[in-house]
Amino acid sequence: MEEAHRAISALGTAYYHISRLDLKTKKIELVKRSRKMELGISQKSADWNSQFEVIKDVIAEPFVQKYIDFFDTQTMAARLRNKESMSFEFKKKDGKWFLAMIVPQNYDKDGNVTSVLLANRDVTDEKLRELRQEEELREAKLNAETASKAKSAFLFNMSHDIRTPMNAIIGYADLASRHLEDTEKLSRYVDNIQICGRKLLSLLSNVLDLARIENNKVEMQYAVSDVREDFTNCVTMFQQQAESKNQTLCMTEQILYPYVYVDEPHLSEVCINIISNAVKYTNAGGTISCKVAQRPCENEDWCDMIISITDNGIGMAEEFQKHIFEPFAQEHAGSRTKFSGTGLGMPISKKLIEKMGGTITFESAEGIGTTFVIRVPFRIDTDRESKAETEAKTEASIRGLHILLAEDNELNMEIAEFMLQNEGAVVTKTWNGQEAVEIFEKSRPDEFDVILMDIMMPVMNGYEAAKMIRSMDREDAK
Repeated sequence: MEEAHRAISALGTAYYHISRLDLKTKKIELVKRSRKMELGISQKSADWNSQFEVIKDVIAEPFVQKYIDFFDTQTMAARLRNKESMSFEFKKKDGKWFLAMIVPQNYDKDGNVTSVLLANRDVTDEKLRELRQEEELREAKLNAETASKAKSAFLFNMSHDIRTPMNAIIGYADLASRHLEDTEKLSRYVDNIQICGRKLLSLLSNVLDLARIENNKVEMQYAVSDVREDFTNCVTMFQQQAESKNQTLCMTEQILYPYVYVDEPHLSEVCINIISNAVKYTNAGGTISCKVAQRPCENEDWCDMIISITDNGIGMAEEFQKHIFEPFAQEHAGSRTKFSGTGLGMPISKKLIEKMGGTITFESAEGIGTTFVIRVPFRIDTDRESKAETEAKTEASIRGLHILLAEDNELNMEIAEFMLQNEGAVVTKTWNGQEAVEIFEKSRPDEFDVILMDIMMPVMNGYEAAKMIRSMDREDAK
């Protein structure tokens, strides 16, 4: 009896409640209780059925029927036949878990169980740990499946996007080999090969860029740059393309600190990606608005740069918006053919902005348009800002200067002429080097104060024109 008592006492350290149930009389007797009773039995000995109803009240709903079946005294003896024990985990209404165990205690002469020990143990910590591990395993499995699908889609799209320009290059090369004597066709085929080659190189560069970013191989190189000029250059790059579609491409700026430390190549890459998409996915006659502004930061000598690019183009479906930053994501199956893209620009842009410590967000609606907003913190070049203020006070004016401007690109000519005339200069335009030489040759001595000469121009390039002007027998020419 003493040994049995010690064994039960030891068992009671793990099982906070142990009772003895007589299966014939249906009487339950408390054997051991190591803490306040939580499952209802308040008397030392009681009728099982009445106590069982009380116990059921504390069981969580999904487990009530399982609890009833587990503690069914009509089938308990049969279920325990040739078994050393039975156990099951249940959840209570308060969120805690317990392990209920039934152990045979006495048998009749036929070997049937006549009484059992009922033991309850708190397993909340173990169960929560187990559930957490199961959730982590499910999550890991889901992530692995997602990654596998993404990898398969990536490889499929890669092979498709590489094969398309490669087939074109091979095809045009074959055509060129058959028309070596036809210089017109040969020239056209070579041009097409170069176009396809540049497209292929761009694709491979994007893939390598993405791989480098994801593997933390891209290092940000910050240097002082004029952000107003940088952003203007990005917008200007698409001016002619927008005009060809009769689109309005405009820019506004609120620059407080022109000179900041910025990774200009990577920031420009992001802006170019987004402006390019805005022009591409906006119909003829549409509008693209590019804005850049700066706001002071909490950190001294830092500012937030906010770039927003808005279009009234075709917009994006709500479902696609969830995947816009995934590699090769494009909304329509025919997008690669219709819009000539790879779906790598946005994931690259997002990763680059995040590496700069910034954010990129967007709003879009089908048929209404899209707005992208980039926010990036940059350190201000305080020395340059002070110097710029001083220089601004002593800056010389070009008002009244007579300038001969040689430029064959209409867009560049328009911009240069506007900027020079806006500052008060008098501009004479020429469209190639030969014209520049002839106009200067016919001009009065010292009529022109400055000649701005483009290099690559038709008829005569800038180098040749400059050489001819300087060789003239005139003081102002030299």
